[in-house]
Amino acid sequence: MVGKIKAKSIFVLLCLLPASWLFAQSKGTSESPPYTISLNVDLVVLDVTVVDGHGKFLPGLGSQHFKIYEDGHEEKISYFLSKDVPATIGVVIDNSGSLRRKRAEIVAAAMAFVEGSNPHDEMFIVHFNENVTFGLPPGEPFTNNPLQLRAALLRMAPAGQTALYDAVSRASMHATKGKHNRRALLVISDGGDNASHAGLKETLQIVRSSNVVLYTISLSDPSNRDQKPGVLRKLSKTSGGESFFPKELREVGPLCQTIATSIRNQYLLAYGPSNAKRDGTFRRVRVTVHFPNQKDLAVRTREGYLAPNEDDARSSGSGIQGETDSEPLKR
Repeated sequence: MVGKIKAKSIFVLLCLLPASWLFAQSKGTSESPPYTISLNVDLVVLDVTVVDGHGKFLPGLGSQHFKIYEDGHEEKISYFLSKDVPATIGVVIDNSGSLRRKRAEIVAAAMAFVEGSNPHDEMFIVHFNENVTFGLPPGEPFTNNPLQLRAALLRMAPAGQTALYDAVSRASMHATKGKHNRRALLVISDGGDNASHAGLKETLQIVRSSNVVLYTISLSDPSNRDQKPGVLRKLSKTSGGESFFPKELREVGPLCQTIATSIRNQYLLAYGPSNAKRDGTFRRVRVTVHFPNQKDLAVRTREGYLAPNEDDARSSGSGIQGETDSEPLKR
């Protein structure tokens, strides 16, 4: 049976999604996404990006070109998808006083990201200084309306200190409330944090648990002693995303467009782990690609996932459950 994800499941393994992937095509209306996914069997689901030696995305791969290893043990790929599937995406903007002079360019870059994303994505905006604020009106957690997203981006004036960890944690948890199983965050910040209640270790655990891929853009400021670009790199690497370090502010807009393209060019792979223990341990995952006449291929995906524990299994019945967006069709 397909039901809604329970709130307490946020800290359970949300990348170990209950999933038997049945894809549904829309009826051709502009309002409906081209594909939806319904889930009902325990699988580990991975977003995988493959680029060649020049950094270009490699299209046309099939499941036979991939291998998945969990803790060094090869796993059987159960499901595979190479479509541009809609995603739940958050744009997380540093609005601390240190970035006041860069605000106009940051908003323009974020809009470039919105415009380059799948029009069926559901999106949300998060601002943070010492506080974390959601940009959309109360009662509207997500939207794909560019005008609403622009208004949300402009809703807050830069001031105050920086609570990066709190913002990433809350945005990651909010993304799990969306209807899509592909989830991503774009984080634009200098990496500094001098006001969070959460620490880096706790934030990394939430990122791992929420199945969110982080793409970070570090805005360097030599006068800011609190900036920590290495933190942004760690957040991205842990989630299977990518970090960018532009030398000039004018590079941020094109980078946001690149990130939007990256999200739309991911492969989705799923497998049923041979280690079925519900022990709450971290399982390390590695994905390799073998394609004829292609060398120097780079593969990006999350470092691993947190297995559920027995208490989580008992409290949620048959495990974490997903929800379907439309009537499924046979593959």
